[in-house]
Amino acid sequence: MKLISSFLVSLVLASTACGGVPDEQTGQTSEALNGLVMTVQHGWWGLNRAHWLSITDAAAGQLDGRAANSFWATGYPFNDPSQDPDPGQDKDVRINYQCSNVARKVAYIPPEANGHQALGEYYPQCTELPASAPTTLTIDSAFYAANCGHSRNVTGNIGGECNGFGMCQYWVDYRQWGITDPAPGCDKNLLVNYHCGSTALSHNFTGERQNRKVEVSCWSPYYKG
Repeated sequence: MKLISSFLVSLVLASTACGGVPDEQTGQTSEALNGLVMTVQHGWWGLNRAHWLSITDAAAGQLDGRAANSFWATGYPFNDPSQDPDPGQDKDVRINYQCSNVARKVAYIPPEANGHQALGEYYPQCTELPASAPTTLTIDSAFYAANCGHSRNVTGNIGGECNGFGMCQYWVDYRQWGITDPAPGCDKNLLVNYHCGSTALSHNFTGERQNRKVEVSCWSPYYKG
């Protein structure tokens, strides 16, 4: 028994030394082996509706400094009816966060978000990324709805969020750009031209891009969305 107990203690100590202490909810370690941790930039509840609420502080409390941890739309402000930005309406949750200085990512909970958690491709984590980016991206130009004959230049909007990272996920929503729907009834594309170091890259995200995530990167795969 003493030998078995000593062996188990050794295993615990070894795992702690290699990857940090496991999180109680997710089993993920507080520090990833790649050394990247999350920092929340913005968080919103109800951005899909006419009225929304900033939840940046609530998101940071669950995610900042961790390598991976699901975000639950529970507790304050979700359990306080006085904080509900649009009562009676199904509201989403969107969180923009960065993984150290390597990537900018998006976590998302579809409507109705209250009481649910971010899952799948929207699970907040930095664990799957390389420890450093081979180079960083610069957005040269970005145009929304060009295929509908009503192009909107959103270079500054996307560049302001993505420039300087090795990978960037961006949630397309014309309301965040302070414009109305440029082409109602038309499936609007997003054309992004960018550089990774001296390498020029371009991708046309086709189909209706409103309320959808796109991703550009300086490592393969270079585009998602």
